[in-house]
Amino acid sequence: VLDLAWLPDGRPYIVMEFLDGQPLSAVMRQRGALPLGSLMTLVAEVLDALVAAHAQGIVHRDLKPDNVFVSPGGRAKVLDFGIAKLRPDLGSGSDATATGSILGTPHYMSPEQALGRAVDARADLYALGVILFQGATGRLPFEGTSLFELLRQHVEAPPPPLRSLRPDAPPLLAEIVSRALEKEPGQRFA
Repeated sequence: VLDLAWLPDGRPYIVMEFLDGQPLSAVMRQRGALPLGSLMTLVAEVLDALVAAHAQGIVHRDLKPDNVFVSPGGRAKVLDFGIAKLRPDLGSGSDATATGSILGTPHYMSPEQALGRAVDARADLYALGVILFQGATGRLPFEGTSLFELLRQHVEAPPPPLRSLRPDAPPLLAEIVSRALEKEPGQRFA
């Protein structure tokens, strides 16, 4: 949001950046599994955005392909920090960010989010691991017939090995995805 105010007749307005392109979710729907080079370029840009947010004490908590916008030139922009968790000194004191709240999109939710526990930057890295898995394979690592089953899988079930679904994926990429999807935050990347 660049500006917000009221029109002379009292109607509110906001001014936001115009984005040309489409959400990563639309790209994935159109193309299925993405070329690994393009996918890694997008993920690197998402990581740059997360580094900037995390350096300010902001955890996105709802990172998903709908919140990654892709420009016609293939550049990524992270959107919608609407349920972001802020450092207490940045004004985070609402119930919306309290431990015990389950906020986020279930398919991309870290195990600690699924359990209503406190989250930190590693929850965003887990979500990015899900996005990376989905972008590389064309499918999500966890599916469930109910919300409970889906969240249980995030907490307990190992994801399928990336290379079982994308044999041309380099072993290092499979290792990165596996580590990003670790159940314990301490086992993920810092």
